[in-house]
Amino acid sequence: MIAYGSARVPSHFNAWYSGWQVSSKALPVLLLAFAFDAVVENPDRRPGNPNCLVSGDEIFLIDHELAFTPSQIEQKSPWELGGLQYMKGKEQHIFRCELVRRSRLLDFKQLRNRWTELDEGYLAECHSVIPQEWAGGQAVAEQAITQVCRAKENIDGLIDELRRILEWPGPCRRGRSGRECI
Repeated sequence: MIAYGSARVPSHFNAWYSGWQVSSKALPVLLLAFAFDAVVENPDRRPGNPNCLVSGDEIFLIDHELAFTPSQIEQKSPWELGGLQYMKGKEQHIFRCELVRRSRLLDFKQLRNRWTELDEGYLAECHSVIPQEWAGGQAVAEQAITQVCRAKENIDGLIDELRRILEWPGPCRRGRSGRECI
Protein backbone atom coordinates (compact mmCIF):
# COMPACT_ATOMS: atom_id res chain seq x y z
CA MET A 1 0.00 0.00 0.00
CA ILE A 2 1.22 3.50 -0.83
CA ALA A 3 0.60 6.26 1.71
CA TYR A 4 2.04 9.56 2.78
CA GLY A 5 1.94 11.97 5.67
CA SER A 6 2.18 15.71 6.05
CA ALA A 7 5.56 16.63 7.48
CA ARG A 8 4.47 20.06 8.68
CA VAL A 9 1.07 21.60 9.23
CA PRO A 10 1.00 25.11 10.68
CA SER A 11 -0.33 25.02 14.23
CA HIS A 12 -3.04 27.61 13.58
CA PHE A 13 -5.09 25.15 11.49
CA ASN A 14 -8.09 23.32 12.98
CA ALA A 15 -10.23 20.49 11.68
CA TRP A 16 -12.94 21.53 9.21
CA TYR A 17 -16.44 21.57 10.65
CA SER A 18 -19.83 21.99 8.97
CA GLY A 19 -20.37 25.48 10.42
CA TRP A 20 -17.18 26.87 8.87
CA GLN A 21 -17.98 30.31 7.44
CA VAL A 22 -16.70 30.56 3.87
CA SER A 23 -15.91 34.02 2.57
CA SER A 24 -16.06 34.95 -1.11
CA LYS A 25 -12.27 35.18 -0.97
CA ALA A 26 -12.05 31.44 -0.18
CA LEU A 27 -14.33 30.27 -3.03
CA PRO A 28 -11.54 29.93 -5.64
CA VAL A 29 -9.56 27.70 -3.27
CA LEU A 30 -12.63 25.58 -2.51
CA LEU A 31 -13.31 25.17 -6.23
CA LEU A 32 -9.67 24.18 -6.87
CA ALA A 33 -9.80 21.65 -4.01
CA PHE A 34 -13.10 20.24 -5.25
CA ALA A 35 -11.69 19.93 -8.79
CA PHE A 36 -8.52 18.31 -7.41
CA ASP A 37 -10.58 15.70 -5.57
CA ALA A 38 -12.58 15.13 -8.77
CA VAL A 39 -9.42 14.52 -10.84
CA VAL A 40 -7.74 12.27 -8.28
CA GLU A 41 -11.11 10.55 -7.76
CA ASN A 42 -10.96 10.98 -3.99
CA PRO A 43 -14.34 9.97 -2.51
CA ASP A 44 -13.12 10.48 1.05
CA ARG A 45 -13.63 14.18 1.87
CA ARG A 46 -17.12 13.95 3.33
CA PRO A 47 -18.79 15.70 6.28
CA GLY A 48 -18.19 12.70 8.57
CA ASN A 49 -14.56 12.42 7.44
CA PRO A 50 -13.50 15.86 6.16
CA ASN A 51 -9.74 15.29 5.84
CA CYS A 52 -9.34 19.04 5.77
CA LEU A 53 -7.89 21.63 8.10
CA VAL A 54 -8.97 25.28 8.01
CA SER A 55 -7.77 28.62 9.29
CA GLY A 56 -9.79 31.65 8.22
CA ASP A 57 -9.92 31.49 4.43
CA GLU A 58 -7.07 28.98 4.18
CA ILE A 59 -7.51 25.24 3.76
CA PHE A 60 -5.06 22.39 4.12
CA LEU A 61 -6.09 19.12 2.47
CA ILE A 62 -4.90 15.96 4.20
CA ASP A 63 -5.33 12.19 4.00
CA HIS A 64 -5.46 11.19 0.33
CA GLU A 65 -5.22 7.42 0.77
CA LEU A 66 -8.24 6.77 -1.45
CA ALA A 67 -7.05 9.05 -4.25
CA PHE A 68 -6.39 7.50 -7.66
CA THR A 69 -8.54 4.46 -6.94
CA PRO A 70 -11.12 4.76 -9.74
CA SER A 71 -12.31 1.21 -9.31
CA GLN A 72 -14.15 2.41 -6.20
CA ILE A 73 -16.05 5.05 -8.15
CA GLU A 74 -17.20 5.47 -11.73
CA GLN A 75 -15.74 3.95 -14.83
CA LYS A 76 -16.02 7.29 -16.62
CA SER A 77 -13.28 9.89 -16.49
CA PRO A 78 -14.03 13.04 -14.46
CA TRP A 79 -14.20 15.09 -17.68
CA GLU A 80 -16.82 12.87 -19.32
CA LEU A 81 -20.54 13.56 -18.97
CA GLY A 82 -21.65 11.82 -15.79
CA GLY A 83 -18.08 11.20 -14.64
CA LEU A 84 -18.60 13.22 -11.46
CA GLN A 85 -22.10 12.02 -10.66
CA TYR A 86 -20.77 10.31 -7.52
CA MET A 87 -19.86 13.76 -6.11
CA LYS A 88 -23.33 15.21 -6.53
CA GLY A 89 -25.00 14.32 -3.22
CA LYS A 90 -24.96 16.49 -0.10
CA GLU A 91 -22.86 13.99 1.82
CA GLN A 92 -20.36 13.33 -0.98
CA HIS A 93 -17.97 16.26 -0.48
CA ILE A 94 -17.55 18.86 2.24
CA PHE A 95 -17.35 21.79 -0.19
CA ARG A 96 -20.10 20.86 -2.65
CA CYS A 97 -23.07 22.50 -0.91
CA GLU A 98 -21.19 25.77 -0.41
CA LEU A 99 -20.07 25.73 -4.04
CA VAL A 100 -23.64 25.00 -5.20
CA ARG A 101 -25.06 27.71 -2.97
CA ARG A 102 -22.65 30.28 -4.36
CA SER A 103 -22.21 28.85 -7.86
CA ARG A 104 -22.87 32.18 -9.55
CA LEU A 105 -19.68 33.53 -7.94
CA LEU A 106 -17.39 30.70 -9.09
CA ASP A 107 -14.50 31.61 -11.39
CA PHE A 108 -13.96 28.69 -13.74
CA LYS A 109 -11.56 30.77 -15.83
CA GLN A 110 -9.16 30.88 -12.88
CA LEU A 111 -9.56 27.13 -12.45
CA ARG A 112 -8.78 26.58 -16.14
CA ASN A 113 -5.70 28.81 -15.89
CA ARG A 114 -4.35 27.00 -12.82
CA TRP A 115 -4.71 23.59 -14.49
CA THR A 116 -3.21 24.68 -17.80
CA GLU A 117 -0.26 26.23 -15.93
CA LEU A 118 0.76 22.83 -14.56
CA ASP A 119 4.00 22.01 -16.32
CA GLU A 120 5.75 18.73 -16.93
CA GLY A 121 8.78 19.85 -14.91
CA TYR A 122 6.70 20.24 -11.78
CA LEU A 123 5.02 16.87 -12.31
CA ALA A 124 8.41 15.24 -12.89
CA GLU A 125 9.62 16.78 -9.63
CA CYS A 126 6.59 15.32 -7.82
CA HIS A 127 7.46 11.92 -9.28
CA SER A 128 11.12 12.23 -8.26
CA VAL A 129 10.39 12.65 -4.54
CA ILE A 130 8.69 9.26 -4.15
CA PRO A 131 10.65 7.57 -1.35
CA GLN A 132 12.50 4.38 -2.24
CA GLU A 133 10.76 2.74 0.74
CA TRP A 134 7.47 2.84 -1.13
CA ALA A 135 7.78 -0.40 -3.06
CA GLY A 136 5.86 -0.07 -6.29
CA GLY A 137 5.44 3.64 -5.76
CA GLN A 138 6.97 4.61 -9.07
CA ALA A 139 4.30 2.83 -11.11
CA VAL A 140 1.50 4.33 -9.01
CA ALA A 141 3.07 7.79 -9.31
CA GLU A 142 3.27 7.41 -13.09
CA GLN A 143 -0.42 6.48 -13.23
CA ALA A 144 -1.30 9.48 -11.05
CA ILE A 145 0.74 11.86 -13.21
CA THR A 146 -0.89 10.42 -16.32
CA GLN A 147 -4.31 11.11 -14.78
CA VAL A 148 -3.35 14.71 -13.96
CA CYS A 149 -2.00 15.21 -17.51
CA ARG A 150 -5.19 13.78 -19.00
CA ALA A 151 -7.23 16.18 -16.86
CA LYS A 152 -5.10 19.06 -18.12
CA GLU A 153 -5.68 17.94 -21.72
CA ASN A 154 -9.43 17.65 -21.04
CA ILE A 155 -9.84 20.73 -18.84
CA ASP A 156 -12.85 22.04 -20.76
CA GLY A 157 -14.72 18.76 -20.27
CA LEU A 158 -13.76 18.74 -16.58
CA ILE A 159 -15.08 22.28 -16.17
CA ASP A 160 -18.30 21.36 -18.00
CA GLU A 161 -18.80 18.41 -15.65
CA LEU A 162 -17.98 20.54 -12.58
CA ARG A 163 -20.50 23.17 -13.72
CA ARG A 164 -23.11 20.45 -14.22
CA ILE A 165 -22.85 19.07 -10.70
CA LEU A 166 -22.46 22.49 -9.07
CA GLU A 167 -25.11 24.42 -10.96
CA TRP A 168 -27.72 26.36 -9.04
CA PRO A 169 -30.53 25.75 -8.68
CA GLY A 170 -29.54 22.21 -8.05
CA PRO A 171 -30.82 19.66 -5.57
CA CYS A 172 -31.51 22.19 -2.83
CA ARG A 173 -34.36 23.17 -0.55
CA ARG A 174 -35.30 26.13 1.58
CA GLY A 175 -34.20 25.63 5.17
CA ARG A 176 -33.87 27.66 8.36
CA SER A 177 -30.76 29.43 7.07
CA GLY A 178 -32.00 30.02 3.52
CA ARG A 179 -31.37 27.63 0.66
CA GLU A 180 -29.70 24.41 1.65
CA CYS A 181 -28.12 21.67 -0.38
CA ILE A 182 -29.69 18.22 -0.19
